[in-house]
Amino acid sequence: KEGDNMEVYKAHGTDFSSPLKTASGLDSEPVEFDTECYACTKPGKTRICVSSIPHFKEIIITSFHCDYCNYKNAEVKGGGAISEKGKLITLRVQSKEDLSRDVFRSETCLVRIPELDFEAAAGSGSLYTTVEGMLRKISEDLRKSNPFAVGDSADAEDLSRFSRFLADLEKAME
Repeated sequence: KEGDNMEVYKAHGTDFSSPLKTASGLDSEPVEFDTECYACTKPGKTRICVSSIPHFKEIIITSFHCDYCNYKNAEVKGGGAISEKGKLITLRVQSKEDLSRDVFRSETCLVRIPELDFEAAAGSGSLYTTVEGMLRKISEDLRKSNPFAVGDSADAEDLSRFSRFLADLEKAME
């Protein structure tokens, strides 16, 4: 909170509490409305705005915050028309600084890490974060969505292979 009880919402350096037309290339002022919290069912605030990513398309950014239980959620969805053709973008991470680079992964994006023999299929959801944040999200999602790969019901060889992969993914973030 800053000043006269004004909430300040920030994501990747963008202040979502002020008009966004002048901030970081975002195109619209955020719209705020009350929404029931998914975690505790008390009232919370949802904010939504539209931004254009140069040479890509519009995105719709939504965020939710509950003052009662502190639940937070943010989503980024592609907006506007679907491009006629896809585009292959290759990013080679060669230094620690490259992990801090902002990326937007659309819901139709395929993420491939050949050094780890890994591929995350399209449909994994959209995400606006850093390269490191995307790798952490991949690791977290793999842990959550594969409970039998890490529990006592896991095959010893599968558990070993999965654990090695997660360790290699962690090393890639260092």
